[in-house]
Amino acid sequence: MGAGWRVGSVDLAEGRVEFERIDAGHAGGVADEASAPFLRDASASRPADPVTFDRAKLNIAARKILDDYTERFDGDVQRALDVALEEARIAYCQHLIESLPHGPASPVSSVDLIREDRDAR
Repeated sequence: MGAGWRVGSVDLAEGRVEFERIDAGHAGGVADEASAPFLRDASASRPADPVTFDRAKLNIAARKILDDYTERFDGDVQRALDVALEEARIAYCQHLIESLPHGPASPVSSVDLIREDRDAR
């Protein structure tokens, strides 16, 4: 949010999140009247319009997570979703990093390689 972006839509089945630029003149929130989780309101005319979803279509664990984050942010559901998804992204990136193969360190020093490259010029 600090960089001018917010969550636009989330497709849990596909594991995709869409982000959209925040319109400085429009403070969006999340409404509860859509017919499916995380669908943009059909009447939305600008990319920064609020994301809407039906809480009843979320599984129990997702509702609990959303409730916990919403409580943490004094009822601000949009902020709760933004923070929860950002933390999930960080955890996923950490998981990817940890899943990379780790072998023994190379006996070649990267500093020595840089010096050799510099001195060769």
